[in-house]
Amino acid sequence: MAVNNDRLVAASLGRSRSSSGSSVEPSPESPEIKSRLQSTKSTVGRSRSESAMLIPRLPRKYAITSKGTLLLLSMIALGQEIMYAVELSYAAPLLQQYGVPRRFLSLALLFSPILSVFLTPLLASLSDRLTWRLGRRRPFLMLFSATLILGAMTFTRARSIAALFGSSETSATIAVGVLGLTFCD
Repeated sequence: MAVNNDRLVAASLGRSRSSSGSSVEPSPESPEIKSRLQSTKSTVGRSRSESAMLIPRLPRKYAITSKGTLLLLSMIALGQEIMYAVELSYAAPLLQQYGVPRRFLSLALLFSPILSVFLTPLLASLSDRLTWRLGRRRPFLMLFSATLILGAMTFTRARSIAALFGSSETSATIAVGVLGLTFCD
């Protein structure tokens, strides 16, 4: 069984090309395969299939322990999809009520995706470098959840918010509405 496992590990590392161009199977004696074999030796005696032995296991802290946990994790995606559905059905009519001319409606709806083309890589690199106690992703999820709620409230109450700042002009209402719609995305 150990010899078959050695060959499977060698095959999983891929075939190298010789100088003549033909494919050469790596030898189980090579250093990189020996280190890979050492990491898989602990799984040899288990009842899983040989191909499953080659798949590295995640640490226990990353395992989903129950269906309830999986359901809770799926709620994030559910909330996001509900927000997109609401945004798609109400964005255009509300923007028209706020005074956005029809010819500029698609531009107002495109502002957020255009902005996200530039912000997404920047925020992803910031998230990769974050070393907070809460983790790398969780602070960003909390921040973006708060901005989504704030954006939804701002977008749906743009006239009231513009009036709060002492402006009853249509341009101020449009600016607040587009800003709220941008925060929703």
